[in-house]
Amino acid sequence: MVLATLCAAPTLAWVAVGGGTFIDGPLVLGSLATPAPLFARDADNFRTACRIVGCGVLAGSAVGLLFGMFMLVPAGVVLLAAASRSRPGSPRLPMPAGAVVLLVTLVLAGWAFGRP
Repeated sequence: MVLATLCAAPTLAWVAVGGGTFIDGPLVLGSLATPAPLFARDADNFRTACRIVGCGVLAGSAVGLLFGMFMLVPAGVVLLAAASRSRPGSPRLPMPAGAVVLLVTLVLAGWAFGRP
């Protein structure tokens, strides 16, 4: 879950660096929605919240693809991977998949922000 929140961090950095566009509101709202499943009290509610927020973030990313909403795709993928866990204690697939998505996201964001 922390991985999904970290995947949304480059989006907030992008808004902070190049702010002032009409798409900033949806980008910030999508970034703020990613940690919402952390408020779930049990595993079933957590998985349901991950599915709902993950699908919502991915749908918003697909709609706003040309306007920069693609920055939220990694967070949506990680949320859906977290929702696929069969038991709360079995991190076989979601953790490595989330770590790879996070690493790729942060490397590409660092590369994009580091270019002159």
